[in-house]
Formats: sequence, C-alpha cells, structure tokens
Amino acid sequence: MPGRLRSAEVNTDMASEGMFQTSDLYLAAFLEVKGFQLLEVRRQSATRRCIFVFRDGPERSAAVASYWDDEPVSVRCFVAATKELKGRVYAALSGQD
Repeated sequence: MPGRLRSAEVNTDMASEGMFQTSDLYLAAFLEVKGFQLLEVRRQSATRRCIFVFRDGPERSAAVASYWDDEPVSVRCFVAATKELKGRVYAALSGQD
C-alpha cells in the first residue's frame, strides 16, 4: 500500500525516545541504504523474530513512504545491507549479540 505505514512496523512508545523500530528486514535494509543509523537488533522474547531499532529523525516518515512507493536504490547497497542485517538477526537469535 503506497504511502501507508503498517502498524506492526512502528512502535509509538519509542517515537518519543527518538527511535523507530520495524520487524521488516527489507524496510530496515532500505533505511540503512538511505543513511539511517541502526542502533540495535533486538530479539523479541516471545517469538523468533527480531526488531530493528533506528535513530528516528524528521525525514524517516518520508523515507518509509518512499519504501512503500518502490523508490529505487542501489541494488548492490541494498543487497549488502540485507546480508549484514541477516547476519545480525542470526547472531541475535543465537544469543551471540
């Protein structure tokens, strides 16, 4: 859905702390390519999922909308960011973080 945020992608409690989180691996990779600072990869205790926590900023909302609108980014950078994030997810899920 272009231009819309999905509720599972945003934790409003963290927005007041200057952080944005998502469980979407590819959105996280897109944000990394766009230059957003990844603060941590956090394992959800009840599931085998991870949450990517980014430093929030005024341009983050527009960046997320750009992701849903299929804005093109460098394929090499996107693949590299995805691989790096998958490694961090594996480390978080195996307790190596």
